[in-house]
Amino acid sequence: MKIQLGKVCFGLPMKSFFMDYTVSKKRELPVVKEFVIRLIYSLSSTSLEAIQDYFGLTSKEMLAIVDDLQEENLIEWEAGKIKLTYYAMSKFTEEDGNLRPTFFEVTDEVSPVEFELYSFRMLSTDVRHSGSQDFNVSLNLPDECYRSLLSKAQNAFDTNFNLFRELVLKEDVFSEIKELYKINQVSDRFDSTLPLEVEYFLDTDSPNTLKMEYVSKTVDEWDEDKSMFSLMDSTIQVGTMKDQHDSFHEYLEASNDPLLVRYWDDNTRTLNIKALANHYENGLTKKNDNTFMLLGNFYTEQNRSIITSRLKEIFEAKPDNSGLIWFTHAESKTWGKTTDLSKLVDEVYSLFDKRKKMSKVVLGMACESYQESINLRNNFWKLSDAELIDLPARFGGEDSEFMIVPGLMVACLFHAQLDDQRDISFPVGYVSFEPKFISEVSTKILDWTILQPKYNDFFERKDLEEEQKVRNRYFLPMLQQ
Repeated sequence: MKIQLGKVCFGLPMKSFFMDYTVSKKRELPVVKEFVIRLIYSLSSTSLEAIQDYFGLTSKEMLAIVDDLQEENLIEWEAGKIKLTYYAMSKFTEEDGNLRPTFFEVTDEVSPVEFELYSFRMLSTDVRHSGSQDFNVSLNLPDECYRSLLSKAQNAFDTNFNLFRELVLKEDVFSEIKELYKINQVSDRFDSTLPLEVEYFLDTDSPNTLKMEYVSKTVDEWDEDKSMFSLMDSTIQVGTMKDQHDSFHEYLEASNDPLLVRYWDDNTRTLNIKALANHYENGLTKKNDNTFMLLGNFYTEQNRSIITSRLKEIFEAKPDNSGLIWFTHAESKTWGKTTDLSKLVDEVYSLFDKRKKMSKVVLGMACESYQESINLRNNFWKLSDAELIDLPARFGGEDSEFMIVPGLMVACLFHAQLDDQRDISFPVGYVSFEPKFISEVSTKILDWTILQPKYNDFFERKDLEEEQKVRNRYFLPMLQQ
């Protein structure tokens, strides 16, 4: 069984260029002109009258043809007779056992071309538009990747001209003969980012091995040898593994998780992921129909469907309570770096009665400085239906994540470490629609909030009145519903 832990969109730096170039392509002569040329070729030289009589042309028609052939440097006069120029003679090639002239014309063209900067591969429109740039982790490229870009673009275009025609211009390179004659000029256009979204998952047959694959089939075919995977891994590498014993017990204390405690081994100070995955696969990880295990980030497609479908049923009954509080895991390099995050926020927000003051989504993020708040806001500015609040500490420990619709739902996750050097956790916890769990966790969050010694309000305007700040306007009133 495949268990998705989450998706991460990586941003690969790319650059667009304008290519001014000249191409040569096969040119077909009008039939009469071609046969005049072929007649002269077979005779070596001949008179104007002989050509006119052979084809039955009028004097006016013959003069017009001769003028055109001279202008195109295909014929010349010698001792009162017409013969082919050296240029015309050189264009005769054998086709199906017959000699016939084949001519080429050159034309200037200008096209925008885009390259990713890691290995300078050309990007087709399909690859370019395979994902959204709204949330991504910027891939770290070596400094060399940003040097001599015009020269690299010219060389790559020269080497891959037929690929450019096929992928970018969508031309049939087999039926239409066209060759790159010369590159006239290369100029900068703009810098951008190529979104590369990957899915991280486990297989229950080998649950301790983290796997990954591209979400888009188009990108998967484009990066056939998966050369970008190593770059992604190096970008999200973490330091040494940490002991999670204390943070797990903090999570248990805050969440009252009725399921996860069964899988914690105090001797090894780790979760028994193999047993947990096996029980999850076989449907053994639920307390009842209203309290059951979640595996993977809240915003994975499966968990999003579970949460929103149950909430939709609840809100059809028009409850008094409303609003969502989400203590995020945004300190992770990879948390929320996918459009699945905005899908969950938008879907939950759409259920609320907007006439109610509490019908808001509030995302809480641990934040230690004003600069950090700017970075976080820049990461999540696309979440237009969400208010941000900075927290002075982490409720439930440094590896926890909580989501609550006061009075209606509570969901908790513990981000367990995998035996892996990448910043991809094993999020596991529970969701409950039982009043007992909802009330207990809500009370703990409210008590913890009130006991905090100081709020820095890094996300707020400096001149904002206390009662207008997110904490006092939405956050606390939501918890007190």
